[in-house]
Amino acid sequence: MAAFVLEVSDSGPEFADFLAALGFAFRQASVSELEPGGDVGLNPVWRKEFWFEVGLQPDHVVALMGRIREEAYLLADYLPNGAAAVSFAAFPDASANEHQI
Repeated sequence: MAAFVLEVSDSGPEFADFLAALGFAFRQASVSELEPGGDVGLNPVWRKEFWFEVGLQPDHVVALMGRIREEAYLLADYLPNGAAAVSFAAFPDASANEHQI
């Protein structure tokens, strides 16, 4: 099994009922697999997991990603910074993670 995770951070209490109704759970932030040893932070986030079988056909995974993207941008309408607050499929800059020996 594998999962995509949608997290909402820094949301006010007025947003809690809405996120809960959409299936989000209030949990500790996830550790980034792309930044081993990275700081998780102390602030919990609203988190929704989208699980799928590892052997799923690629077109189904792409369709799932599209659904998650739609949900992320649906939430943008309720965020103070709008779509600028959404970071969909954003990965850290590779040069920021380079280690010098």
